[in-house]
Amino acid sequence: MVGDIILQEKLVDKVNAYFSQPQGSGYLTRSDNIRIRVETVRAWLGGRAAENILDIGCGDGSISAPLLRGDNSLTLLDNSEYMLSIARDRITEDLRNNVRLIQEDFIGADLPKASFDAILCLGVLAHVASPKAVIERICSLLKPGGEVIVQVSDYTHPVGRILEMY
Repeated sequence: MVGDIILQEKLVDKVNAYFSQPQGSGYLTRSDNIRIRVETVRAWLGGRAAENILDIGCGDGSISAPLLRGDNSLTLLDNSEYMLSIARDRITEDLRNNVRLIQEDFIGADLPKASFDAILCLGVLAHVASPKAVIERICSLLKPGGEVIVQVSDYTHPVGRILEMY
């Protein structure tokens, strides 16, 4: 168990290093169609207008930024300052007051409980030291009746078993 944790922490360090460099900025465009992913997230939200959205591990913001309107807010959280700078540039000037950018680990981030209508966690869980802790924290931040969208990009990863508990 201790060896597994050490290996997972080393993986987290490698992922953080990758996304802190310019080559990490193209990760979505190489294999995924952004338009389809945005449409899928909108469909999962059921067309409902989330007032307060949190995107955990937002990367360059290409999935969640299109969900931003003039009457809602978006919190973009990522470990990478570089990715957040790209996300910041993606937001139009008229909507920047509706966006909060946080460069921090999700577990330690100062976020109010039961404050988000929608929480996105796309392709993140396979890269964290404790997926269970992330899911538990997500549950604590979600408003009653809110929506959580989790995408596990590595379907063979044991995170899938953790998600079945929730």
